Amino acid sequence: MKKLLFSLVLMFFVFIGTVRVYGFYQDTKVTQLTEVKTHQLLTQNLMTDNDKNLVPKGSILGVNDTEEFVFEYQVFVQKDLEIEYTVNDIRINQEEVNEDISNLFNFDFEYELIKEDSIQTQLLTASQEGYFVKITLTVSMSEPTYQQYQLIANQAMNFDVLFSVN
Repeated sequence: MKKLLFSLVLMFFVFIGTVRVYGFYQDTKVTQLTEVKTHQLLTQNLMTDNDKNLVPKGSILGVNDTEEFVFEYQVFVQKDLEIEYTVNDIRINQEEVNEDISNLFNFDFEYELIKEDSIQTQLLTASQEGYFVKITLTVSMSEPTYQQYQLIANQAMNFDVLFSVN
């Protein structure tokens, strides 16, 4: 009887330990903003899995063309902090573009509160209270001039998205 009881207690603790480790692992994959970690910079490429090309709004679409790219981010924000987000450093072939080219691109953010929850910040001890938000970034392009088009056509483009709290 003692062996059975000991086995059940041991299985219970193994199960609880496994759940805690798995929860911690899942929480480490989430972008987190806290009083300690106040900024998160993500580099985003203007490319999709289908190799779509961004074209100006109102253009006639070709086979692999799209008028906008949509990126979704799930971010955990510590309780009592407010999230801010901006787009920085638009680059073509790893070189920063001038303001004239930068102004061609429109970056529209949408913010949605998903739920209030807590995440594990340390493996077996601490958790952090806060809330999850979904931030949707829609990137589109205005009509370029001929010179602007020559600079951006068929080039590798990327930019940074900065999430911060105050």
